[in-house]
Amino acid sequence: MVTLEIMGYFVLPGDSAAPLDVCLEQTGCEYVVGDINGSGEYNGLDVTFGVEFFKGNNTPPYTCECPPGDSAWYVAGDVNASCTYNGLDVTYGVEYFKENYTEVNSCPACPGTPLPARAILNGTVMKSKD
Repeated sequence: MVTLEIMGYFVLPGDSAAPLDVCLEQTGCEYVVGDINGSGEYNGLDVTFGVEFFKGNNTPPYTCECPPGDSAWYVAGDVNASCTYNGLDVTYGVEYFKENYTEVNSCPACPGTPLPARAILNGTVMKSKD
């Protein structure tokens, strides 16, 4: 869940001010599956970013409470649908880009924007036309 809180003053007619306190909440997580570096797409740079994260050199820009009410974690990095982000996701990503897996999958409790599926036919990658 993403919460945006706006506090300030609202100017009324006659130049008097009234306090303004607005809180907007968005339920669910909005992210591209695998896009751990926040670029808007999943590619090999995300795998590299993940390796650097686990070495302690980067921090992913996006977290989300998944499921809602649970602690926030780096949901975009979960590409094997385990509902965690760990080194297995980096390994899965390498295998995905080596074309050993046909798709990446987000945590079912907080699905992100899916990537188009691809099929492997006789060793040739067939990408969908979405």
